Amino acid sequence: SNCIENEKFQISISPEQKLEVRKTIGFNTDDFVVLFCGRLVEEKGIKELVDAVLNIQDPKVKLLLIGSDSFAKGNRGQFAKEIEKLVIDNRKIVHLDYVENNQLYQYYQSADLQVVPSIVEEAAGLVALEGMISKIPLIITQSGGMVEYVNKKYTRVIPKDINLVASLRKNIIELRDNPEERQRMVEGAYEWAKQFSKQRYYADFCNIMTEWRKEVEKNSLW
Repeated sequence: SNCIENEKFQISISPEQKLEVRKTIGFNTDDFVVLFCGRLVEEKGIKELVDAVLNIQDPKVKLLLIGSDSFAKGNRGQFAKEIEKLVIDNRKIVHLDYVENNQLYQYYQSADLQVVPSIVEEAAGLVALEGMISKIPLIITQSGGMVEYVNKKYTRVIPKDINLVASLRKNIIELRDNPEERQRMVEGAYEWAKQFSKQRYYADFCNIMTEWRKEVEKNSLW
């Protein structure tokens, strides 16, 4: 379905818990952590995001990659192996493998910014909804149905063109330097994303079916 279980991502963690999560993965409290969550495949734009972060001179800007190259744990494909080579022994980047969905909230809330840099047409891109509900500012590419799930007032939407790496770098730096803008994005996107809960999805489905039934019953009288 094109919705998420909001309650899984609305579990709040304390500042102390956030610090503990960061320590566990090797980040400091004053790091600016950029999060990518998704499959470790080329079409997700991971290489472009890695390049963008590595081209930011500030050593405090870090990247957390979460995901495997399959929908669960599995053997590494060639692209995933290439990414591993880029991030190994690199203090700016940490890669966690597959994380269970009900454990993702702590990593979302421990990051400062989420990026979904897909370079193909995303059908939906539900990770963007997860981030908005987790109250984390969001950058996405102009990609398929994902754009329909965000409000451009509260989400940075950038072209997936030949300038993608430079655009990612520019937007990450701008948001790093503007905590007020990040907070404005978080507050607006959180309220916007509430409409995509599974409860709202089910209610809308029931309303559609009710109207359809009324129409069938009306027409059957003729």
